[in-house]
Amino acid sequence: MKSSLVKVVGIGTCALDFVFKTLKTSVKDVLLASSFMLSAGGIVGNTLSGLARLGVNVGYIGKFGDDLWARKLLAAFLRDGVDFSKVQLLKGDKTEAVVVAVDERGERSFTVFLGAVLKLKPEDIDLEYVKSTSYLITDGIPLETILHVVKEVKKFGVKVFFSPAAPPSLYEEVLKGSEQDFMELLTLSDMFSTNHLIALAIANCPSINEAIKELRKLNQSAHMALTMGEKGCVICYNDVVEEVAAFKVDVVDTTGAGDAFNAGLLYGLLRNLSFRESAIIGNALAAIKCTKLGARSGLPDLPQLKDFLRSRGFEVLANIL
Repeated sequence: MKSSLVKVVGIGTCALDFVFKTLKTSVKDVLLASSFMLSAGGIVGNTLSGLARLGVNVGYIGKFGDDLWARKLLAAFLRDGVDFSKVQLLKGDKTEAVVVAVDERGERSFTVFLGAVLKLKPEDIDLEYVKSTSYLITDGIPLETILHVVKEVKKFGVKVFFSPAAPPSLYEEVLKGSEQDFMELLTLSDMFSTNHLIALAIANCPSINEAIKELRKLNQSAHMALTMGEKGCVICYNDVVEEVAAFKVDVVDTTGAGDAFNAGLLYGLLRNLSFRESAIIGNALAAIKCTKLGARSGLPDLPQLKDFLRSRGFEVLANIL
């Protein structure tokens, strides 16, 4: 795949997930699981795979360990059609891995080992590759490197889509950057998407309405989307703040739902749809994903997305895609 054809480049987390569907029953602090699977995961990796399945040319820049987990992640990218020619394997190092415990309601908890991704340096980034794309999607990991790249590529008209993995304090503690770096990345972003809990922590506010006001003070021009789980999302663009309802489905696993949402949102924007229409597509991808165990198992292709939208009364939107 030639870099000039890549529409979205991702830099950030891509992990192998060890996913356990847990039972209520436990024996002396031991959780029992009804099923288990290995799944490719990570905020950026999931978003890129979601876009690739919809037919968008995407590429990933990152560092993995030279291990079995890396080979499984590269195989997943290969199946989805993600360009991984800019991935570096570090001999003797370990690839990011996440243990995911999913309860009977589909809610989950994580234990995360970041590994080689934290060793990505500015000099490891092929800036020409990133400059040629339309969007850079990142979770800001590692933060100092991402901030350097963003400052360079924005000069060439690349739009920055920032989906933070955690509140600013955690970036300062373990994610290779300061709270000041985090806020600077936020102010440089063209699109900002995260779950409502992280938004509350960033803004240091008790309510979503107050958080939105504070976030808009930090970056008045960015389009924002705050995901709200089963309530859908709140979107902010220009002078508009509005809710977009979620689609109701039988939830198996919410792991990666926010990443699926980001893929749908970006897909709509790449198709020159309105921000609201793009958010509807994001909610649709998130809903479809939640019907399967694992972050990527439920990600749909374009015909599946269209069928889902039509089945929920969005015939016109489906026909545009």
